Amino acid sequence: MIGRKYSVCAGIALTCGVILLAQTSRDTYRSAYATWRQADPNLERDSAAKQAGFADRVDKVAQAAATYGQSRSAFLRASASANLGPLAQPFKPDLDLLPNRDLQAFVTTETKVVEASIKRFESDKDPGIIQWRQALERERAALGSLGTAISDRQAATLKAVAPLAAAETSRTEAVAKYAQFDGALTEAAGIMDRESAAWGQYYKALAALAPVVSMSTSVNPNSAPAARGPAAGEGVPPIPLARYTGTWSFPAVAGLFSGPKPEFVDLAVHEDNGQLKGSFYGRFTLPPGSRNDPVLRFDMIGPITSSRTQKLNLETTEGAKGTVELIPGGAFNLLEITFHIDSKPGKVDQADIVLLKK
Repeated sequence: MIGRKYSVCAGIALTCGVILLAQTSRDTYRSAYATWRQADPNLERDSAAKQAGFADRVDKVAQAAATYGQSRSAFLRASASANLGPLAQPFKPDLDLLPNRDLQAFVTTETKVVEASIKRFESDKDPGIIQWRQALERERAALGSLGTAISDRQAATLKAVAPLAAAETSRTEAVAKYAQFDGALTEAAGIMDRESAAWGQYYKALAALAPVVSMSTSVNPNSAPAARGPAAGEGVPPIPLARYTGTWSFPAVAGLFSGPKPEFVDLAVHEDNGQLKGSFYGRFTLPPGSRNDPVLRFDMIGPITSSRTQKLNLETTEGAKGTVELIPGGAFNLLEITFHIDSKPGKVDQADIVLLKK
């Protein structure tokens, strides 16, 4: 019982220590996340304007993002390497007694010897033999009581073994769950590392938008006026074009959509002389019994505007026309698309889907 109480207390102490450590690490990465997200909320909006010092602003935010990524990965890896303490050791009985079967065999053997001696001298009238036989009968009674006690102990042992076996089974299952949990945490840490690297590439591309500011204040009156780039609101969206362009797909797990459920979607968008061009290819899950075509293909094109939502014209491979809107998601690698196609029998004509950048 003492050993069992020790194990419980040790387990509670271990759990409290792990929770305290996890809370401390969690506070660290949460603080780093808040610092990153609050560092420069207008950074992407200002990327469309020519501003001195923009590259320095990007570098500051990129460093904050890297700090958050490192803190989060460290928290996940530290959580995965937590020591299980007493839970890692098999449960063992507190008492180490002689097995019941050995005691029962001893009592059975001794009882047979005593009964044989009593039987041998049961008709002897000698006073000394009579006293000796009476002593043997008392010994036989004591052996009978001992046998009953052994049987009772055997029943009690069986009752104790069952809970211990159940506890050991539960312990083994818990350790296995911890192993799965550790594996998931390690995998999550790897994903966090890749996400941090992706953010680094994103901010590197964002910094490339920074203008080169000339330090010279002299003006040559004979020189031709410098070409003026498009200002915000003149064909330049308030966020980088990289939020629209590239190749995108519908995630296989936990994808977001409205309308028919996509089985797969591939979208490619690129910029060409002030326009966005692209192609869509997808397959949808239709209601049981539907005879509609689940496959949809269309091309799209439209001028780049100063709006966050880019609205393009589309035309399907069957010649149907419509519109598609490109809406940047909450993260740099998410893009929401909404399309409406002129009604054409047997075809998917509208949907709203959130895609993930490849």
